[in-house]
Amino acid sequence: MPWLRVDDLFADHPKVEILTDREFRVHVRVLCYCARYKTRGRIPAAIWTTIRGLTRTMGDRFVEVGLWDKDDQGLSVHDWEKYNPHDPTKAERQARWRANRNADVDTHVDGDVDTPRDADVDLRARARARGPSPTHLKPVSNETRNGRYLCPECGIERRTERLLTEHLYNVHEIEAEA
Repeated sequence: MPWLRVDDLFADHPKVEILTDREFRVHVRVLCYCARYKTRGRIPAAIWTTIRGLTRTMGDRFVEVGLWDKDDQGLSVHDWEKYNPHDPTKAERQARWRANRNADVDTHVDGDVDTPRDADVDLRARARARGPSPTHLKPVSNETRNGRYLCPECGIERRTERLLTEHLYNVHEIEAEA
């Protein structure tokens, strides 16, 4: 799947700020097209019928404000290589990743872990050995912070009361009152 790199200040750039909403959307569609089809920023002649909403007038405006460059070879996205450089090692990295993705994963966690989330990883094996959480347990806490439920033992956040109850049972071996 191709990716498009966009600077986080892209929308605040003076060249982009002067665009209408429609022009902005069309320009982003052109950027996505160039990334998807790996044109390296070159805008093909067929773009006028491919990108919804793109008109010749709009293309002229993009050249006028400096978003597109016009040369003897045609149109291209200004500074494409600066933000979306060609990566000659991509195929090699992908092959290496695919070869390693099914390899055995080392799940050892260092004993000096002091964050609750990492500590939780260490205890998963013990929780599995104890078996599944009983389904009859009632939630133990209604304390919320930003819509999350906090563990009174370690402070870790869970999305629901049920997940917090299971965490307490599996990690801290605390059973809620039935």
